[in-house]
Amino acid sequence: MWEEEQGIVVDLGSNSCKCGFYSQDVFGVENYVIPTRISKPIHKSKLVEMACYGPEFYGEDAFGRKSTHYIEEIVNGEQDGLIENWDNFSKFFDYITKKYLRIVGKLEQTTLLLSECTLACKEDRQKKTQLFFETYQVPFFYLANQSVLSLFGSGKVTGIVMDSGECCSYSVPIFEGIALQRAILRLPIAGRTITKRLCEKLLEKYPNNEYLEYSDWGCSCVTSIKEKYSFVKVDENISSTNELVGKYELPDGQIIDIHQEPLECTSILFNPPENLLNNCKIDKHSFSKGIPLMINESINLCDKDISRTFYENIIMSGGTSSIKGLSKRLSNDLLLQTDLQVNVTENLQDINLPFIGGRALSKLSTFKTNMCMSKKEYDEIGVNLVHRKCF
Repeated sequence: MWEEEQGIVVDLGSNSCKCGFYSQDVFGVENYVIPTRISKPIHKSKLVEMACYGPEFYGEDAFGRKSTHYIEEIVNGEQDGLIENWDNFSKFFDYITKKYLRIVGKLEQTTLLLSECTLACKEDRQKKTQLFFETYQVPFFYLANQSVLSLFGSGKVTGIVMDSGECCSYSVPIFEGIALQRAILRLPIAGRTITKRLCEKLLEKYPNNEYLEYSDWGCSCVTSIKEKYSFVKVDENISSTNELVGKYELPDGQIIDIHQEPLECTSILFNPPENLLNNCKIDKHSFSKGIPLMINESINLCDKDISRTFYENIIMSGGTSSIKGLSKRLSNDLLLQTDLQVNVTENLQDINLPFIGGRALSKLSTFKTNMCMSKKEYDEIGVNLVHRKCF
């Protein structure tokens, strides 16, 4: 147990979790990036509950264990970060605090800033508030919008964040640190969609190759190919060629050729299929016409007086936003829709922006006293406190 109060920042995404103490350098050894995965043993017999082949595995240890003996589960939900299994959520949080942050027992001496998905639902927010105050016994707790933290991480308080990670892409207008909920839009296309499409393309060339299938091993290989070779055409009117862009060696030693498959897969960000929303939750935030049109529509939903500010302060965040050529293509497409100046900021730390912003926010002198929910306030007001102080 720590002798004096500590502060930690945890940015829990669909693909990875970034965590660390906000009193230490973000690029130091105490800033960890951990896959948000759990591998669980399958019961030997339905007649004998809890009879298992072995222990559960978390984070890096969970990869590669999916088999007839293990099933893999994600910690965060696939859309809007909805937590579907709170037992998984708690076990994963215990795992990162004990193994990486080396905090043993309760967190009664720990101020916690936890990021949340841009469109997190009311019930999830209340459940997290209850969990950390009652189970983990934190003295101070703050839930922060991931996109707002990304904007803070870029050194701004007003702008529009294009957040594209593992499951969805969001356009989030933010004015003076407050996300404008009515203008937030969601496109159900991001890194996972591109990876699946790339699997399909490569399997057409190399059929029946287990390393190119959308599974543990296949996902790992194809994700690596995507991250190394994916790019976006700056001008879609330029015709594509089938030239070789690279080679990739699979775990079995086979070397495969990579041509235009990554380019063909990333184009979905700008030209989604017409049936895109068929299997998705439809609400006022749903969008289906590509990232540039989504950002433009978000800005149009805001007051016209601040449109210029938004166009001049577009921040890219999330792993998918780091695809080569994406920011330039986005800027070019937006210039076709407005006469205003467009400035798209590409950050080298796209995946870490929410964590960087969380650390910056946590260091404010007013963070704990004015912004955080306290245990005393929670005891008086209950779970609805989160809607009053975290927005």
